[in-house]
Amino acid sequence: MKSDPGMDGAEIEITGTDAARARAKDYIGYVLAQRTGPVYIDHTMRRDDLSILMVPMDCVGYVMGRGGQVLRDMENEWGTLMFFAKKKEDEGKADADAKDGKVQEILAIFGTRRSRRGAELKVMSAVEHKKPGHFLDGEALRVPLDQPGDGENDDFDYDVFPFRGDEFSYALGGRGSTRKKIAAASNCILEYVAQVAFLAGNERERRQCRDYLDWLLKQREGDLYVDVAGRDDGTPGQVPSKSVGFVTGHKGEGLRSIEASTKTFCFTNGSPPPAANAGGAMAPKPPKRKVKFSRHVHGRVFPKSRQAAKNEAFPRCVSS
Repeated sequence: MKSDPGMDGAEIEITGTDAARARAKDYIGYVLAQRTGPVYIDHTMRRDDLSILMVPMDCVGYVMGRGGQVLRDMENEWGTLMFFAKKKEDEGKADADAKDGKVQEILAIFGTRRSRRGAELKVMSAVEHKKPGHFLDGEALRVPLDQPGDGENDDFDYDVFPFRGDEFSYALGGRGSTRKKIAAASNCILEYVAQVAFLAGNERERRQCRDYLDWLLKQREGDLYVDVAGRDDGTPGQVPSKSVGFVTGHKGEGLRSIEASTKTFCFTNGSPPPAANAGGAMAPKPPKRKVKFSRHVHGRVFPKSRQAAKNEAFPRCVSS
């Protein structure tokens, strides 16, 4: 493919299937068009690699960020091509955008179904933060999500998980760290739009994400016990009660480090209600069990020794 004349005769070689090459040519054309002015597209067209999201004019700058960096970061996170565009029918007409805050700009999101949904929810989160009530009416969407690829009866869908009270900040974590670890462990798209969590993916991914969120919030109430029998996404490991603090580290930093490096959700599992033995005495309290949950089997392999666990949790720790 020969490039734009202003690029001094440079050429771009595109390989792949016919459909992939056609998409790549379109994307390159859109990127080059942004160098000379606005991009015009038919916002009503339905193609399986395009999602259209209407963004209020007074939120466009916030979504783009300084020099477009926020939008670029979203593209990198989700593997999409994103840009603001104008309606094809307005091409050549005088700009008539400014009609207070009711006018909206077209945000085009190109990519796979999964990546487009993740980017769409990320933008919705930003807009709802800047302009509360634009996408949500309380805990419900004003307009259900509907993009190409939805409703194909292949169990790819989205669920909502409303937060109560201060649950939101706890489930978000510093710089979104808690949200990110739950998403990574479940392989589910997880974004927070105002006080509502949106879970997108196939049925298994959404179910696991709901479970992990529920368990996360229940930990705030005290010891949590989860029966892992019959689950293929959890691996229990025996940890003596006196060693729990050693494994979790200061303020849980050791366990958080392990979660980040293995894309898992880890917690100290409480004990089930003790059963009385034949003589009526209560059975001895078993050791605490640390449980890892993840869709990645390799991520659920436990360190072979306490020193290995320490090395993984505290890579710069010097043993005394």
